[in-house]
Amino acid sequence: MKTKYLFTLTLLTSLSVLVGCGDNKGTQPIIHQVYEIADHIFEVPKYKTLDEEYADQYYLSTYDKWEIDEPQGGGCSAIKTTLENNDFAVGRNMDLNISNKCAYIVRTDVPHKNSTVGLAYTFRDVSPDYHIVKANKGLEDKFYKLLPFMCDDVLNDKGLYIEINMRNGEYWPTGEDKFACKGTNPYAEKRVYMFELPRYIAENCDDLAGAKEYIKNLNVYSQEHYWNYSFLICDRFGNSSILEFGLNKYYWNDDKICQTNFYLNKECFDIERIYSGLGRYNTLMEGIESVKTESDLYKLMDKVSYYQVYDPYNCQFDPRSENIGALPYLTYELIFDDKYKDTIFAMMDEFGKSVRSLSRQQQMNLNQFWESTFTEVVNISKKTIFVRFFENEKLKAIINLDSTIISNDY
Repeated sequence: MKTKYLFTLTLLTSLSVLVGCGDNKGTQPIIHQVYEIADHIFEVPKYKTLDEEYADQYYLSTYDKWEIDEPQGGGCSAIKTTLENNDFAVGRNMDLNISNKCAYIVRTDVPHKNSTVGLAYTFRDVSPDYHIVKANKGLEDKFYKLLPFMCDDVLNDKGLYIEINMRNGEYWPTGEDKFACKGTNPYAEKRVYMFELPRYIAENCDDLAGAKEYIKNLNVYSQEHYWNYSFLICDRFGNSSILEFGLNKYYWNDDKICQTNFYLNKECFDIERIYSGLGRYNTLMEGIESVKTESDLYKLMDKVSYYQVYDPYNCQFDPRSENIGALPYLTYELIFDDKYKDTIFAMMDEFGKSVRSLSRQQQMNLNQFWESTFTEVVNISKKTIFVRFFENEKLKAIINLDSTIISNDY
């Protein structure tokens, strides 16, 4: 392994909090320094405290009854396996529309809580653009306090890993909500928005059994007319389950190891619709049998990289199954009728070629162009994350609880 840079805890502790002086009346925002590893990718000094009340209130006020105008597509992929050396590992692609938001490596070491490391790819509106972070030389306090609760993946020091995934467009276009959770346990004292869940599980649970008990004491909710989230949760003992939400209930799928963008549990899937992500799901399930090493798992995840959807003739799966907006809104019968396949593939190929001819910045400006924002392999047994970030395609990093090592391995 060729190591170019080593960022350790010792270096991070030297980072300080800068408070703008201004007129000494507190009018300047508080700025927290972050360490830039590469373009769009930052490492944040370890959090010693977390402002749960601030984060809870943000989600409650921002994401309750928030509506969108039309169905969205896309989403992520994840699969769990046991390697030939008996390590437990998860392969993971985070897929969403390209943006100019930043990726953050977030660590916590809060007293009486589990220590964690997480990846926060903050595509939400609250996230500052890259040029703003650069201009400020850090993060404003209001965003800094939210960042740990925006982690898409979290691994703790007990060897418990949680990743977050999205279901595709689970609501009626008429606005009659069928899937968003108003609350899975209205009698629980704590109300938690779904996206906060990985943070709470990682900090308070040691294994899958503990996570299952912990969930019972939370009232988990989602905003109306929006995707529901699901979670692949794995522990150091090899236990895993996929937690899904729908129709104000939650469901554990202990017999499943893979998820993309459709419900695995049919109890919360009460309408017939296109299985978004079915092509990637089948490819992962077929390929996982031959995975022996971390490198094998990384290569499998690379095969279902979302960017390939725009290269249909070389795609590893049927791109028509992804329902990502590259296709017009056609009926299920038309999209999957093979006599129209060549026409649909030609349309997708034309769009893909036009996108690939654009500059990176121009691609970022396309709202409906999706890509795997990061591809990773999480070795739960060794408590390490190997990741490749799309914003800097040459950057590959090995991340653990205390350090980030830039590496060309894999």
